[in-house]
Amino acid sequence: MSNVPFVVECLGKYMDARLTARRKTDQWTIRPLRGGTDLGVVKWFGRWRQYAFYPASGTIFNPDCMDEISQFARGLSIKHRVMASKVRRDQV
Repeated sequence: MSNVPFVVECLGKYMDARLTARRKTDQWTIRPLRGGTDLGVVKWFGRWRQYAFYPASGTIFNPDCMDEISQFARGLSIKHRVMASKVRRDQV
């Protein structure tokens, strides 16, 4: 059994994000609300030092869906930076 808590965040009218891995950085699977194949994954991209969206092969997104995914990834990146700065301050 996985030790990842069941966390789901709604991404607009058509998608949600499910926490699928919890390591140093989290990994979220993007899924359609009405079921079906996973649309992709939002996870940390080290070279850019931010969360990025890795779309599943053969998926197509309209501008609204891309905006929702982008806002979600941006929010995760901001949260990560805030938490990292708190850890650094606590170590001083």
